[in-house]
Amino acid sequence: AIAQIEHENVVDIYHLGDDDGRVVFFAMELLSGEDLETRLLDRARRPLPWQQICQYMIQVAAAMNPACVLVTGSSGYLGSQVVAALAARGDIEVIALDLRDPAQRLPGVIYENADIRAVEVDAIVGRHRPRVVVHLASIVTPGKKSNREFEFSVDVGGTRNLLEACLAHGVRRIIVSSSGAAYG
Repeated sequence: AIAQIEHENVVDIYHLGDDDGRVVFFAMELLSGEDLETRLLDRARRPLPWQQICQYMIQVAAAMNPACVLVTGSSGYLGSQVVAALAARGDIEVIALDLRDPAQRLPGVIYENADIRAVEVDAIVGRHRPRVVVHLASIVTPGKKSNREFEFSVDVGGTRNLLEACLAHGVRRIIVSSSGAAYG
């Protein structure tokens, strides 16, 4: 079913690495069309509403016919909406992963607590073997005591940690959300 999805934001990732321990890179399929700068500037001028983003994630995840979906950042606003919508389907095992406890536990959802940067993420991915990961764990609004090093460690280091766990345990599909803040 995933081969039938034609969407500009659904791509295959072939390799993950870094050049000096600080700069993370990944190799993905070639996207054709306008140059990246034009695409990013256009997207920054017209960001999608969160409801539409949530619906796209749910549609893409469900179209992959997964037996199990892991959602990181599941206690955040967008994450909790994605978890609730996937759980309501009834045909997908939903694993909710967050550092924080959820405001409300939903029946049928398996909850895991871990920092996205922690070694436990590998064990969680290995234990549940999701077919799809919806990655929403990030620093959305930095607190007053936050700093760039901490934000980098969560947003970049945490994502790298999750991607390495996914590669190690055969997860083939990852859905990632971003924000206009990523465009500068």
